[in-house]
Amino acid sequence: GGLASARTIEDIPVAVFPQWRVPFYIHLAIFIFLYVLGFAKFQICWPITWSTDGTFLWHLWNHIPMDNMNKTLAGHALTTLAICYLPGVLAGWLQIYRGTKYSRFPAWLDNWLKMRKQLGLLMLFAASIHACLSVAYMSPTYHGLVYGDPVEASAYVMEGEGWGPKTESLNRTTIKVFGTEKMKWRGECFLMTGVFGFALVVLLGITSLPSVTATLSWKEFAFVQSGLG
Repeated sequence: GGLASARTIEDIPVAVFPQWRVPFYIHLAIFIFLYVLGFAKFQICWPITWSTDGTFLWHLWNHIPMDNMNKTLAGHALTTLAICYLPGVLAGWLQIYRGTKYSRFPAWLDNWLKMRKQLGLLMLFAASIHACLSVAYMSPTYHGLVYGDPVEASAYVMEGEGWGPKTESLNRTTIKVFGTEKMKWRGECFLMTGVFGFALVVLLGITSLPSVTATLSWKEFAFVQSGLG
């Protein structure tokens, strides 16, 4: 017993993120599950169901690096945020059921409560990447519901492969021209809701820092984490 305890004590100074391992594995497992689910929907189901002539729509695979990642991160951040607040709700109901707040929680719930901070910061990391990607490719071609209807024009287009010479097409092609109108009300609400929600997430992350928490009273901290969260 003594040697085992000594080995554990000696490993403490050289341990690398011991409290972050389980939350990170949970965070990574949720992301992989949602990404595989999105891949099956966007790159397998849609190319089959959207095809009009029976061919597989391989061009939808071009969106794997960014569009799939951004959509996965959106659901990933929301799921992780729910996991952060769920143990507190379960602990509250358990205390009500037992009629006291002084009884010990089960081991699994106690460990879940202790990793909420790590899960919350990982959620903020995922939400930050989602916000950056959403701004990076905010365009009518990706978010057709956000912008106004495009103006359709008929014109001859230049055709050719790669860097070779281009020739004018024989038939006229319908071209969609965006930018003639501002965002619809639905698009502005969509953008403002995302910005406001991300601002609240950043506020929750800042108030979880020890230096900031030390300056807040318990009532103020509970208002930010429970009320705004």
